[in-house]
Amino acid sequence: MKSPFLFIVLLTSIFIARPASAQTPRVRFDAPQTVAVRDVTTREFATAHPGERLIEAIVPLSMMLEQGNLAQVRELVHRLEIGAAGAQVVDFSPQTTLASAVVGSTRVQREQTQDANVSLDVAATYAGLVNGKLNSNYAMQEREQASFEQLPTLDVLTASGTIDRGRGVYFKLKPSPRTTLEGSYDYVVVLRVPRSWRAGFLYVASEATGEQRQFFAGPTGSVTFGRGRFIVTLYEQGDAAAQQAAGRYVQAERALKRLAAAQREAILRRVYPTPLHKLGVTRDDALAEDWLETVLYRGYASEVTLKHLPAEVRDAVEALLAARRQLFDIQTGPAVATVRG
Repeated sequence: MKSPFLFIVLLTSIFIARPASAQTPRVRFDAPQTVAVRDVTTREFATAHPGERLIEAIVPLSMMLEQGNLAQVRELVHRLEIGAAGAQVVDFSPQTTLASAVVGSTRVQREQTQDANVSLDVAATYAGLVNGKLNSNYAMQEREQASFEQLPTLDVLTASGTIDRGRGVYFKLKPSPRTTLEGSYDYVVVLRVPRSWRAGFLYVASEATGEQRQFFAGPTGSVTFGRGRFIVTLYEQGDAAAQQAAGRYVQAERALKRLAAAQREAILRRVYPTPLHKLGVTRDDALAEDWLETVLYRGYASEVTLKHLPAEVRDAVEALLAARRQLFDIQTGPAVATVRG
């Protein structure tokens, strides 16, 4: 009998030497920092809505598989929300589409057959009598041949629609034998904005989910394999002042994130200054855990937040908020508008 110790060693070596396909998938997302939008206002729209116009933003979003098996990633969702006041989504692409692994139509054929066999054996006797024996073999196999064309079953490849009363749009993608979720794809959003619009923000949230598989078991349910959250700065194509304002905001955001990462330990001591804060018993006189998210996605920093941040990080927050105000302040200037025929 082999030693249980050898079995344990063998089992451990199997887990250590597992191929990359057995690892839990991990994905990363990416989005551009700035996107130049173009005016797509039609003559009919300008006549009906003289105080508004239409702009089109093409936003490339990408997903990269860092480890694991891409086949386990079963769904990818992107949410794009406009941060400008008075903006509304009026069109987007790609629209909801359906795809099938079957090319063309399928043929269905049914057959039924019917057979019957009856025989009578007759023999004469010396007495002039007749002996008869009836043998019957009746088999019912109805045969009916019919064929017709049937369209293949369609599966949802891409679902899309508006969210938050038209303030945003979502794109939901699923893989198919002819497509892959990995790589970069363009997402188009047409916005209805005030005529004075020149720059703004687009908030992007991405998530990849799928099935988590165990080494000795099957799927364990839906699991998130990666998330991404980005701020994309939009500016009017050909508007130099708007482009410069967008660039200043991007630089300020990059500087704040770099300082926040460099001062991570000092910031954590301000978020959890005592054991009671670490246990969640109290949050009094402490830096909020979501302070960076509040600054970036709400454009706000309270006096308490500024008070508890390290000096360099506090200066970076104030510089970012100033760049944000400058971006919106250019809306009072002349807008570039092109009416299409």
